[in-house]
Amino acid sequence: MSVKRTTAASAVKEKAAPKRRTSGTDWTRLGGMSDAEAVRGAARDRDNQPAAAAWLAGGQLIEPVRKRAISLRLDPEVVDWFRKTGPRYQSRMNAVLRAFVQHQRQNVGTPARKKRAG
Repeated sequence: MSVKRTTAASAVKEKAAPKRRTSGTDWTRLGGMSDAEAVRGAARDRDNQPAAAAWLAGGQLIEPVRKRAISLRLDPEVVDWFRKTGPRYQSRMNAVLRAFVQHQRQNVGTPARKKRAG
């Protein structure tokens, strides 16, 4: 019966980062492929046919709107709830606020600016 001894070096090896999964894709071959070869390969793939020119022509470029960074005070339970929904919770908060604004504009109109008291 043998006894396994743990040393500092073996402990570090055991805690090493897990290996990344490989996708099975031959990236070297794809990197050397011409556009024409890629199009021919896609045309042979029944599940990945190239898009029709008419469909592509109907598209439009939509530039993303740059978000504005602000400081905002929210109730802790609101923040906690959104955080529990996972990554990008701030984007979901933005989507909820955007939906509210769109609803208000459709049903109430643009609010009049109120003067501050003081």
